[in-house]
Amino acid sequence: MPGGLQAALCLRSPCWPERERSNPCSAFAPAPVSLPAAEFAGPWLRACRCRSQPDPPSPPQSATQKGPESERRQLQRLSSTRLAPLPPSPHQRLRSGAQGPGPPLTEEKPRMARGGGCLGQPRLLLLLGGLLCLHGGALLAAAPQGRAGRGQPPTPCQAPLQWEGRTVAYDHSSGRNTRAVVSYDGPSQRLRLLEERKGLIPCKKFFEYIFLYKDAVMFQIEQVTKLCSKIALTEAWDPYDIPDNSTYEDQYYIGGPGDEIMVQEWSDRKPARKFESWVGVYTVKDCYPVQETYTKNYSVTTSTRFFDLQLGITDPSVFTPPSTCQEAQPIKMKDEC
Repeated sequence: MPGGLQAALCLRSPCWPERERSNPCSAFAPAPVSLPAAEFAGPWLRACRCRSQPDPPSPPQSATQKGPESERRQLQRLSSTRLAPLPPSPHQRLRSGAQGPGPPLTEEKPRMARGGGCLGQPRLLLLLGGLLCLHGGALLAAAPQGRAGRGQPPTPCQAPLQWEGRTVAYDHSSGRNTRAVVSYDGPSQRLRLLEERKGLIPCKKFFEYIFLYKDAVMFQIEQVTKLCSKIALTEAWDPYDIPDNSTYEDQYYIGGPGDEIMVQEWSDRKPARKFESWVGVYTVKDCYPVQETYTKNYSVTTSTRFFDLQLGITDPSVFTPPSTCQEAQPIKMKDEC
């Protein structure tokens, strides 16, 4: 007999609570398979009854009853047999309020399905779905957005006009990194670079550079001998900021969890018109420069990183050339012997 039919018959048995604890239905005797289903259903129903209720005696059969006539009479006898009415289930007694004999009934917890959901609990599924939607919306709201808010393109921030800090400039043509202390004065269009000594390098000279763009002149001072060169500037003033017509590229974190800084990346790229020749990375909070990269003829020329920035100029006299520049030479000095 199929296992599903056995379980269905046992579930309808009046002694099912007792048999659920002892699991006696696992010791069923095999039923004959040559009889119709209605003929061998009776023995299976009787097998699922309580052990304290003996099977009713079957009427004696004559040895002369053979063949189809005997099977027909036996089928009529089985179909006329009435099963005892089933007592109300625990859920029905609990709903009706009738406790009846036995231990007090309590509300059963919903049985869990294999997939993890509760059977017969659509409200719980809806609640879980709502919580997931709320959680997803919170994540989207916490995602980094532009300064103009969600759904609007970000606008360039206003970089500080005066600050002091340190830089590392990488020249891709020579492959050298130049470290310097920087003083930046945007309103007066002045810039001062003092190269840092990180070690003794044979035949290496270190210079101080003073750029005065309003006067279109640059001073190069050798730090040891104070020799000075005065060179005319041909390039226009290019401040450390984000131009208003810049193209927004990306926004991301620098660092890791618990120690990160949100930055934005901008460029002078014009969609479908020109590639970028400048890419600037600035902090979102105070719009400090982080990195600027310049390209020319589809190759990177210089890349500058900024760090240890402080607002303001502590000593404005750093933009004043020394007295040796009164007799400056018009040729730029080399940094090698």
